[in-house]
Amino acid sequence: MLLDVGADEALAGQEARARWASPRVFARHRRGLDRLLRALPGPGAAHPAGAVVPVPRPLAETASIVLLDRISREHVAAATFGRLP
Repeated sequence: MLLDVGADEALAGQEARARWASPRVFARHRRGLDRLLRALPGPGAAHPAGAVVPVPRPLAETASIVLLDRISREHVAAATFGRLP
């Protein structure tokens, strides 16, 4: 699961949880996030209703991707993860 927030908000969240990443590690994380977001279909991409959209090739090791922006994450109280059958 990925929360798509700006760098300032991400750093503030890390600080609020008493966590931190060095500037080099944080920059590497942001570059990886940028690559991930470029690999995903953009908003409004045409897919038949109810269609399962294949995971892009660079992310083939993932089972699924959930990307929450600021608005959608305000409506999610919890997430549960389990093994695939």
